[in-house]
Amino acid sequence: QKLINNNETANKDHVHIPILHTSFSSIITDRTDYIFGKDIQNPMIGALKCISVIENSLIDSNIKEVIVGIPCNTFHTYPILNPFLFYLNNIPICNFKFSNMVDLTGKFIKKNYQNEKVGLFSTIGTNTSNLYLDEAKKNNFELVYLSQKTNLKINNIIYNKDWGIKKKNNPVDDKAIEIFN
Repeated sequence: QKLINNNETANKDHVHIPILHTSFSSIITDRTDYIFGKDIQNPMIGALKCISVIENSLIDSNIKEVIVGIPCNTFHTYPILNPFLFYLNNIPICNFKFSNMVDLTGKFIKKNYQNEKVGLFSTIGTNTSNLYLDEAKKNNFELVYLSQKTNLKINNIIYNKDWGIKKKNNPVDDKAIEIFN
């Protein structure tokens, strides 16, 4: 909201909130493989390398606060997120604030759909992690899971190596759309 408000009131380029986006997917190990024990390296290690790029760009700047967001549900599982936040919160050069998308989703649902049933369309990793079940309990809404068969279809729509959304998303492949429908 702060970013949107600033963009509406900023009248010169230099008064906009600075934005630095880093994405080094190749150094962040697969989150689902990690939580299922198929990979021993915690993905937070690669994410912290991305943070170090941001940290290095802040040297000799007057920027004292940086908001960090990671757009991956499975990254928000406790074995990955908690150690990441420990390191993030102990970087001395800047105050890094983490924008937790799972927490924000729970708060949004609480505000707009309290005491309602909410369906979870997710990967198997997110589904198995129970992240949103914890949010549902905390924010007073009922979480409805898809059948295992449907959840496998959703996972395939996302991860299929030939036509999945992670492979082809602009436009989404017709095969993914066909299965979703």
